Amino acid sequence: MSSSADVPIEVLKQISNLLRRLTSEEIDALVTGQARLVCESLPRKGYTKRSSPSDLPNPVEVRAALSAMDSREKGYAYLEELGLNREKLRTLASALDLPTFRSDTVDKTKDRIIEATIGYRIRSEAIRGIGPEAID
Repeated sequence: MSSSADVPIEVLKQISNLLRRLTSEEIDALVTGQARLVCESLPRKGYTKRSSPSDLPNPVEVRAALSAMDSREKGYAYLEELGLNREKLRTLASALDLPTFRSDTVDKTKDRIIEATIGYRIRSEAIRGIGPEAID
């Protein structure tokens, strides 16, 4: 902030941005006193909570579930259901003995997991002409 006069203006801008995101029902609740605005501190930037091992699904179970699937799409849906963030996906990939890079996105990490558990099998079956995606 350049001056103390800018502080109230910045606060009002923040409140204005918040009010724009509210639904009409939420605004009505504020007006009637059935709801209130609450100010809370945000976590500091740069701090990320490390995943504890108990937060992660069992890699053996994940590998077994993915290996039993017959399409990549089902695998992606399964990983989506697990609701893992980037760090947890990287930890899972590591537990599955897959290489990951810090620059990998969530989608890239999911791709690595899917290709290592489902994709290689589908390609192999197609080459041998025994799978549902076999080339005629």
